[in-house]
Amino acid sequence: LHGMDLWWDGSRVVFGYARTPSDEPPEGWLDRARSYHFRRTVEPTHIFEIGVDGRNLRQLTSGEWSDLDPTYTPGGDIVFVSERCGTSLQCNEYDKDETSCNLYTMKPDGTGIRRLSANKDGDYLPHTLDDGQVAYLRWEYHERSWAFIQSIWTIRPDGTSADALFKQHFVNPWSLEDARSIPGSKKLVCIAAGHHTLAAGPVVVADPSLGINEPKGMTIVTPDVKPPEGGMDGVPAPEGGTQDGGGLYSTPWALSEMTFLVSYTYSNEQTDAKGYGLYLVDVFGNKELIHRDPGISCFMPMPLRARPRPPVFPEFVDLAKTNATCVISDVGFGSEEIAGRIRYVRIAEPIGWPYDNKLGGQRYGEKGPHLINWTPIRILGDVPVERDGSAHFEVPADTAVYFQLLDENRMELRRMRSFISFQPGE
Repeated sequence: LHGMDLWWDGSRVVFGYARTPSDEPPEGWLDRARSYHFRRTVEPTHIFEIGVDGRNLRQLTSGEWSDLDPTYTPGGDIVFVSERCGTSLQCNEYDKDETSCNLYTMKPDGTGIRRLSANKDGDYLPHTLDDGQVAYLRWEYHERSWAFIQSIWTIRPDGTSADALFKQHFVNPWSLEDARSIPGSKKLVCIAAGHHTLAAGPVVVADPSLGINEPKGMTIVTPDVKPPEGGMDGVPAPEGGTQDGGGLYSTPWALSEMTFLVSYTYSNEQTDAKGYGLYLVDVFGNKELIHRDPGISCFMPMPLRARPRPPVFPEFVDLAKTNATCVISDVGFGSEEIAGRIRYVRIAEPIGWPYDNKLGGQRYGEKGPHLINWTPIRILGDVPVERDGSAHFEVPADTAVYFQLLDENRMELRRMRSFISFQPGE
């Protein structure tokens, strides 16, 4: 089972599931050099839906790629994570073989699947927020460290208006994952984790209103628990928080800004197969066991009840188009010290490594010490800056792009250390 969400009236559940002949993984599953072998011999993860009464099970996706971590949108569509983008993880040794994942959407019956994000590094763990947007974990291995940039981004259910929300440009924790809305609040509950880790660590309340890159915007509900990798900034809950002797938290669900349903293990082993139980914790130090199964770990607690459906955004995607239109009102905003020298904006595309389900990850280079190109970049074009400092141009849709500021000789002055993709007609 990989991801789950409850429909707004509490009547049905959508989830990622892989059919297997037993409850044990296939032999050799930890050998990442042979991952592609299992893509030809083991059924991947697909999206299913079932009523909470156990009836009307139906499979919504199929095919050679894994689809997982679904979330219902207010309009009824389902946003999910998928490997069908066909991209190999760039941050890997040559003998390792793993895919990246991007965001996709489909109609309630599984038709109309289309891509929402174009990210060579990976977008993960989407959850629909109370304002109707979808929050997700975004990894950006682009012009920056491979380790530190796992940020909270948001996107509208139609794939438009993607933007960073919190932790875009500070280090600790290395990652904020599994972000969900807190009822009646603009704040989010999430887990502080590492880069090579599962979404396990301390429970954190993030307040983006204090600033997109303000570590003080993180209130730590469980200050005695540390991320399994990397450091931890932020401030402990002023009420003291839940006191633990260690362990790890996972899959939080907020009941309020002070009270949370969580999964917790007393072990520091992220993959503890039997140790995670379901608890109620709060910022005052209370911690009550709700359920523990001695035979298997338990995750993803959520109240089985109806909840308010968020607002439905109008859709701005025009699938008849292949481009998106970009307008920069002031190319010198944030770069005032060089604004007078900017003459062009260059649009470039960071290109991912392809993945083939028969051959595995494909590299732009040769094995061994002589690497042709670790990070290939395609220059899409330069556009002139108008006298008022603005620029206007089109970019291909469903394509990762980033921008560079150039002087009169087309020499670079500054570049964007992030990237973005747009929907057709956006």
